[in-house]
Amino acid sequence: LDKVIAVEDSGHGREKGIHPFFYLATYRIAHPRLQELPSIGDSRSHEQLIAADPDIIFSTSVDIAELDLLQDILDIPVFALDADVELNDPQRFFEQIHLLGSVLQESERAQQLVSGISELLDDLQERAGKVEEPRRAYAGGMMFYGPADLLRTSGDYIPFDLTGTVNVMPSNPAGNMQPYMTSIESLIAAGPEYVFVDAANSDLARRGFEEHRDVLVEHADAFRNNNIHTTLVYKYYGTNWENQLINIYYTGLVMYPELYSDIDITRQAEEIWELFFQVPMQYSDVMQRQGRGLEAAHWVQGHGGP
Repeated sequence: LDKVIAVEDSGHGREKGIHPFFYLATYRIAHPRLQELPSIGDSRSHEQLIAADPDIIFSTSVDIAELDLLQDILDIPVFALDADVELNDPQRFFEQIHLLGSVLQESERAQQLVSGISELLDDLQERAGKVEEPRRAYAGGMMFYGPADLLRTSGDYIPFDLTGTVNVMPSNPAGNMQPYMTSIESLIAAGPEYVFVDAANSDLARRGFEEHRDVLVEHADAFRNNNIHTTLVYKYYGTNWENQLINIYYTGLVMYPELYSDIDITRQAEEIWELFFQVPMQYSDVMQRQGRGLEAAHWVQGHGGP
């Protein structure tokens, strides 16, 4: 992080005062100095980029032609990153970390991160292999280029895939494996036993639930039994991979408590954050900044559920 000299406006500069979203990306709680770095505007702010005088520019744009043009105009190397690569493609995920380690002359740190994540994924795979009766679950309120309510879902939700859980929703019809909007009818027809809502959108998701409370409680087991939980922010300014790992452990703990009885989820979260950010972090401090975290939602009073 000490090599970062400037950031773009989107996701950083514009949130310094008037928006409360800055700390939804946990790495900013670990490294608050990022909030004070100068902003270069965006990729079209050529003068500001040149004035910052970086040795290299990192971008998550998927338009390679745009990045090539930017590199030619500025005469500064541009390195493309995939902010949406997922942990169910570990080879590609680890390859990107090793490339970053090479470019930044931090190969030892890259290997440390890869080894730590590999151990976690191996542990999760072993637990998932012991699931005898897969639960059926729905992921809602997915943050993806802006807030959303209960009906923004994902058919490719890693916490379900890596815990041996049945995701009741199909993959994005667009074929890009990203969150998308479904309908209340599709949610009811899918019949989830559990619902997990991204904490960033828990209030919006709650309002969406209240609009359809009667029909959801009557026709959907997850709501009737109050099996509704919030998870840590998954998509914000790219994919928050550290929170994704923590969410996997939490969803596993909720649905298969006997297989995760050794997991203290607060300690697990703190250990994963330290693996990623290399500074000690307290779960309570993170929640003070982000609001809701790993917890039962209690939307339906007087009903069952863990």
